[in-house]
Amino acid sequence: MSFEEILRAIIREELAPLEEELERALGTGCDELLTPAQAAELAKVAPATLRKWARTGALTNRGSPRASRYRRSEVLNVKVADRMVGRPRHV
Repeated sequence: MSFEEILRAIIREELAPLEEELERALGTGCDELLTPAQAAELAKVAPATLRKWARTGALTNRGSPRASRYRRSEVLNVKVADRMVGRPRHV
């Protein structure tokens, strides 16, 4: 097995649970608006990370500055994208 094949296998393994979660969400209430606390819990990130994603344009605030709301499907998409290019995870 080449290095590239090993790397692809690792990436597939890491992304499989996220892909399953995204598919479940798309089937049930994918456009539900979440509070920052709910969105952070769903994405398993700190609220500051959500604000960073919104500031950089990766995530759209669907509420007001004082009452932020994020679409469930968008949070999951950003989570998957961030995981693909994010920091290495220690096992």
